[in-house]
Order: sequence, then C-alpha cells, then structure tokens
Amino acid sequence: MGGGNSHIGRALAGFRSFTGFSRVKHVVVVVDNDTTPDDSFNNVKQQIVAISKSGAPHIAIPQQPHTRATIKSGLDVTVVTIPWAGTPGALEKVLLPAARYASPNTAHCLDAYVACTHVDAWASENNREEMKLRCLLAAANEDNPGIGIGKIWTDAPHLIPIGHESLHDIVELLAAQQP
Repeated sequence: MGGGNSHIGRALAGFRSFTGFSRVKHVVVVVDNDTTPDDSFNNVKQQIVAISKSGAPHIAIPQQPHTRATIKSGLDVTVVTIPWAGTPGALEKVLLPAARYASPNTAHCLDAYVACTHVDAWASENNREEMKLRCLLAAANEDNPGIGIGKIWTDAPHLIPIGHESLHDIVELLAAQQP
C-alpha cells in the first residue's frame, strides 16, 4: 500500500478485506521514528483511532510503543518504533552497523566516498544513513546491486546479519510478539 507512516491506518483498514484476515488476532506495525519519535508514534496512533471502530474487527488503540494493545473480540496491535522507542532515526540506523560488520573492506571504501562527497554535511541524519546503507549494499552485492531492504534476508542474508548486536533489541521484541 506504500506511503510509509502516513498510510498505516489505510493499510490496516484495507487488510480487513483480505481473505482469512478474520483469523488474525494481533498485528505488529513497525514504523520509523524519524526526527520526532513522539510525533511519529502519535501520528500512527491517531490513524488507528480513526479506523478502530469502523468495520470489523474493531482494532485496539496502542497507548505507547512496544506494548501490545488488547481489545476483547477484536484485533490487538503493537506499534514497534525503529530504531527504538524515544530514539530519533529510521531502520537504516540499526541496519547500517550490521551491514558495515558484514562488509568491513567495502565499509572502509564507503567512508572514503562519504568524505569525498561531503555526505556527512547533509542536514538529515536519516538521509545520510540511507545513502550509506544503499551504497554499501550495492557495492557488496555483485549479484544484485539494486537489492532493496525488503529482499535482503531472502536473497542475500549475508549482507545484513540478523544476529548482529545492532538488531538484537528489535529481534527480541518481535520474537516476543509471537503467540
């Protein structure tokens, strides 16, 4: 459905029409914090509020990140914020250290490229980290330099090792959401 954090409500409302969705009891929504974590969470929360009682099933309203909101006879929701609750940033902030670890020689070359192109002078930390991660993944993946993050763990898991310490808290939190 695309659109990032501003389309979470639309996506949840749309999922209700999917065959078999009535069997879903819990949805984990993962969103970037961007520059203002509280605003990002509240934006997602307000979208959920707007659709919570329209249609079936009714949807629980999360009150804080990383905590399962429950509702009787409805859909429980957990909003997981990246890089972590209260921490500004985006997914790239936690993926970049793991990708650097997996490809240290390429990361060294990336550092030289970043210095040469003055990327570290960019105003947005999120944009800097996104650029670095995209360049590192492209340079480290001859088979598909255009690989997107969504395909990493199925097509090239060696590029971002899921066991890296930068991903530990998120992996643990998501594992805890399993029934």
